[in-house]
Amino acid sequence: MNRLITYIIIGIVILVAAPPVFKYLTRERIYYTEVERIVQLHSNKWGDKTMDFYFQYPHHVEEHFLANPGDTALPQTTVTFADGCSFVGSAQADAHTIVIYGRYVQPTGAVWDYKLTRSLNLGGLVGVSGSADLEMPFTMNDRTYTAYVSWTLPSGTKVFIQEGDTEKVKLEEHHLGGLF
Repeated sequence: MNRLITYIIIGIVILVAAPPVFKYLTRERIYYTEVERIVQLHSNKWGDKTMDFYFQYPHHVEEHFLANPGDTALPQTTVTFADGCSFVGSAQADAHTIVIYGRYVQPTGAVWDYKLTRSLNLGGLVGVSGSADLEMPFTMNDRTYTAYVSWTLPSGTKVFIQEGDTEKVKLEEHHLGGLF
């Protein structure tokens, strides 16, 4: 009789403990990897699919301001490009550098906030410094997310993700050989 009661108690404990443990083990885990300013989001629920975010220097914007130097004197300019992208902000350009401040919006829904300085071929060296913040909504496996990627140049990346209307969560970078 005591043995039967022991088995019943163990069975009840297993039935009570199993759902939370199963839920913890099967929950979605999202992490990122970053190589040369390319951020890839990975999830244990997406299989081999990844979401890739490339640091995109705003060449359209730079070319516009270099071709239209009169616009660099304006405190704020709105430019709409043929591919559907638009820029609202300002720029300063001289013979050596171009400085861009503003918001660049792509038809994909990606919104870039730029604070960049680019050297214009000084002695063969071309460099970019500053920051670019990307906010982009996307859908994966019928779930909507918004990715927030912040690059600080020349180095440094922070990645956050938000599922639906939940709170933003900072993601950890996955390193080869490590657990996520």
